[in-house]
Amino acid sequence: MFRRKSSQLLLICGVLVTVMVGCNNASGGEENTASNNEAENLNETEDNTNDNREPVDTTVASEELGEAPEDQGDLDSWWEIEVEEQKDRYVVNGQSNLLPETTVRIRAKSDDYTFVGYDTTVDVEEDGSFETELQHPQVYDTEIVLEVSVGVGRQSDEILAHYGESLELIEGPFRYVADSDEEEKVYELKSELAYVPEEGEFVTLTSQTPEWDFPEDQGDLDVWIDDVEVERDDERFYVSGRTNLEEGAYIYIEVELPDYISFGYSNVVTINPDGTFAASINYPDDIDEEAEMNLVIEFKPYRHNQLDYIVSHYGESGENLTGELVEEESSDENYYIHFKLNVQ
Repeated sequence: MFRRKSSQLLLICGVLVTVMVGCNNASGGEENTASNNEAENLNETEDNTNDNREPVDTTVASEELGEAPEDQGDLDSWWEIEVEEQKDRYVVNGQSNLLPETTVRIRAKSDDYTFVGYDTTVDVEEDGSFETELQHPQVYDTEIVLEVSVGVGRQSDEILAHYGESLELIEGPFRYVADSDEEEKVYELKSELAYVPEEGEFVTLTSQTPEWDFPEDQGDLDVWIDDVEVERDDERFYVSGRTNLEEGAYIYIEVELPDYISFGYSNVVTINPDGTFAASINYPDDIDEEAEMNLVIEFKPYRHNQLDYIVSHYGESGENLTGELVEEESSDENYYIHFKLNVQ
């Protein structure tokens, strides 16, 4: 009984399957026909659209660059730099005759703070220009120096092949000694733009081209210091002067208070290519108005991590120094240059 019922069910299922397959075949034929018709209509539409199309001239989008200077790559290098101060950044624009892909470094520094991470680099474009942004330290109780430089450490082999492995082939007013051993010097291009920021006020700084006036006896062992000028504001002395010390020597300038025990009112600065120097030094505002105050300028070959060629030239203990400004350390046989001005 159960078998019979099963046979009938199988027969019915077989008939249903046959009918469904037949329906599917019929339906599939209609779908194919419809698809073919739609494809033909689409092709006709595309053909009609193509009849109305015209080719469009295109070029690769890029920022517009100016013309390269005629003296691009000349070893007598120059640049012009503008820095626009904003609330949280500096916008730096430069134009130069440096080779394209020369790497320029921009950093913020201060005598009163150690800024970490406030520096960036940018490569010179085909037209000699460069543009970048630098984070603003947003401190307002110090003089900030924005240093723009080209050093050996970040340059490609092609750039060093042109300007020299130590940038020794570069010339011009922006070239400074950056490092040395006893025989060879390493150079850099450098501009420093200094100002005292004021919160809520923004300035635009521009670089200046130095006009060096080299002393005839620069490097002579009979050292002199001259033409020292001092200005002041509510917090600082601003000191400038000239000497015949070698470029790259470090001098120490200190506010001396004979009637007080004080420290921290000093600065170490580098002698410029022509022997000039400039520094700013904090002074205390809580001392007696009648108290004696002096500015002391010293050069010690054995202090302040002098460059190797400076130490070699003037002696590891300053023994090669001569002239009226030479004094001897009381504790040992070291000799140094000492110059003092009374400022109060």
